[in-house]
Amino acid sequence: MADEISRSIVNVRDVSEQTAEASEETAASSVELARLGGQLQTMVSHFR
Repeated sequence: MADEISRSIVNVRDVSEQTAEASEETAASSVELARLGGQLQTMVSHFR
């Protein structure tokens, strides 16, 4: 029983770490997307 609880705790920890990593990647992607959006807006404004 204790081994099962221990494995479950380790699994929760692992999933939490994966979620944190994915959140960091999502945040970095959002920053990059905002930067690219700004560049696109600048480029499009040259055609107006």
